[in-house]
Amino acid sequence: MKYIDYVTNIRIDYAKQLLEQTNLSLTEICSKVGYSDQSTFFRAFKKITKETPAQYKRRIKQ
Repeated sequence: MKYIDYVTNIRIDYAKQLLEQTNLSLTEICSKVGYSDQSTFFRAFKKITKETPAQYKRRIKQ
């Protein structure tokens, strides 16, 4: 596994925790996990989880 893939996985895992355990906005979560650009965060999140952050949050709230 490449270093950048490792770091991305850690960031996305943390974002998933924040989506599950807080009511932070996606902008706040994006910033907390180290992304300055929301579109880059959304792309990375979807690549790993196969769903957008909003879809993930809706699914876990059900």
